[in-house]
Amino acid sequence: MLTDAVHEAVEEVVRRSLSSDRISGVDVQDDWDQDGEPLLRITVVFKSSPSPTDAQRMIRLIGALRSELRRLQTDSFPLVNFISKNEVAKLQRATA
Repeated sequence: MLTDAVHEAVEEVVRRSLSSDRISGVDVQDDWDQDGEPLLRITVVFKSSPSPTDAQRMIRLIGALRSELRRLQTDSFPLVNFISKNEVAKLQRATA
């Protein structure tokens, strides 16, 4: 279940694991997988397109998130998506 503490912890781990100054925002939503298991849909919005250095940090991010979620006794699996701020604007225009 997504609590304020879980949301804040996820955002902190994302900003600590990736370059915080490159992050525009972090959205966290409760969801369930096809088997009914809990997961957290995490969308990381970059100010610009991610760099190759960001890719290595993204890989390590999942482990850091899982560790923090275990510490908070949250069973939800982190499902992370990455998008640039420009892509968000394009999607918003397309759905308007």
